Amino acid sequence: MTIIKIRDTALSQDIVINENQLKSYSDYQEICLTGLALPDASLTFTAEVDLSANTVGYGAKIYIYNASSSGTNLKLRLIRYVTSVERISQNIYTVTGSGYLSNMTEKIVGDYYEQKTVQDILMDITNNGQIIGTDGKFKITDEDLSAKEISMYINVDTTRRDALQTLLFFANAALIETVNSTGTAMDYIVTPITAINTQTPKSITSTNIFQGTSIEDPENYDAITINIDNYGVDTSTKLQPYYNSRGEIAGFDPYGPCLVDHIVLLNTKDNVKNAKVKLDDMYVRELTFANFGSYDIYVANSDGGETKVGANKTTAVTRKSTNEVEMRSDYAMHVNVYGFKYYHNNQTITKTLPSVTDPKNVLNVTGGGSINPEYSETILNLLYDYFVENPRKKCNMKFVSTGFNVGDRVTFPLEYGGTGTGIITSMERKLGNKNVAEATIAFTDN
Repeated sequence: MTIIKIRDTALSQDIVINENQLKSYSDYQEICLTGLALPDASLTFTAEVDLSANTVGYGAKIYIYNASSSGTNLKLRLIRYVTSVERISQNIYTVTGSGYLSNMTEKIVGDYYEQKTVQDILMDITNNGQIIGTDGKFKITDEDLSAKEISMYINVDTTRRDALQTLLFFANAALIETVNSTGTAMDYIVTPITAINTQTPKSITSTNIFQGTSIEDPENYDAITINIDNYGVDTSTKLQPYYNSRGEIAGFDPYGPCLVDHIVLLNTKDNVKNAKVKLDDMYVRELTFANFGSYDIYVANSDGGETKVGANKTTAVTRKSTNEVEMRSDYAMHVNVYGFKYYHNNQTITKTLPSVTDPKNVLNVTGGGSINPEYSETILNLLYDYFVENPRKKCNMKFVSTGFNVGDRVTFPLEYGGTGTGIITSMERKLGNKNVAEATIAFTDN
C-alpha cells in the first residue's frame, strides 16, 4: 500500500495520509535521452484529510512510501515538493508536487568553463551537489564521465536547472532519479547516455502487459543540422571598464560579454563610501580585490557577511550568485573593474543519410545549449542516430512494473510480431496498484 507523509515544518510534525484516504493519485517521472530538455517529475493526489490547522505551503516536502498491508515496513519510494494545495470540500484536498529540479530557480552569474571536469562543473552549478536539506545529492558514478574535461558557456542569469541541462547536453548524459543506498533520500545520478543505451536489457513478458498498447511512429528525417557556437576569452584585448560610485558603467557596451578578472579599489576624495557594481553581461570567476588606498574596504561575500580588503592589500572574495557586488569603506572609493572580452562566432553543420543526395526533410536542432566545435561531431552523431538513422518509435504500455524504473533498457513483444528494444523514458503510477505503471518506451524494432 501507499503511505504519504507531508512535512509541516512550522509545526514540526508530519501529516500522514494512508491509502484508504486517497481519492486519486498519480506520480510521473521522465528522462530525456538527447540532452535537449530536462523534464521534472510531478505528483497529484486528492485525499480526505484535514489540513485546515496546518501550514503546508509551497516547497513543503512530501515523502511517499511503499508499505505492507498493515501499514508497517515503510520503504521510501519518492520525495516530492508541494507546488499547490487546493481545498475541494471541508476535508477533501488536492495536492500537487514536483521533483527537486523545479526548485532550481536560483539564477547564477554564468561562466565560461574552460577544460573543467564534468564533476567540477556539476558541483559548481548545483551548489556543491546538495539537494534541499538531507534529501540527497547530485552524483556521478561513472568514473570516466566524472573525470571528462569539457568547455562550456553558461549565460548570465541562467537558472541552475537550465545550467544543469546544458551540462547534460555537453556531457552526453541523462539524469536518473533513484532512492539512495540508505533508503532515506533521493539522489540524482548523472549517467552517460551510452551506458543507458548499452545496459543489459530487462524483459517485459507478454503476460505482464495489459491490453491497449499503442505504437507511435516517428517522423522520418533525411538529415539533421545543429548550430555550433564557438566562445572563448580574447586575451589580446584587456578591458578596463570603469564604474563610478553609483555602480554605473561607462563605455562598456561595444565590448559585449566580459570575463571579470579583478576589481581595483582606490580611496579618493571624489566618490561616496558605498558602491554597488552591477555585472550585467559579465562572467565572474573568483573575484580578486586590490585595495591601493590607505583605508580598509569591506566587500559583501556569498554567505551574507563581509570580507575585509585591508589597506594596500589584495584579497580574493568568494563570488556572489548574483550580478551585483556591494562594497563599502570608511572613506570614499573609486572603483575599476578589469577583465577580458569574449569572442563568439557561429556556424551550422549537417549530417545526411548516405542514400539521400537532396534532403527534403531536415531537422534543425536549436535546443540544448551553445555547442563548442570540439564536441560538435559527438553531439551531431548522437542526435543523428536518435532522430535520423535509427528514429525511435514510442510504445505506450501499461504493464506490471515491479523491478522496472525510468531509464531501464527493456525488451518486449510487439503486437504485430517480433520484439522491440528500447529505454523506458517515462512512467506513471496511479491509485490502486503501485506495481502497475503506464510507461512510454523509446525503441527500435529488433
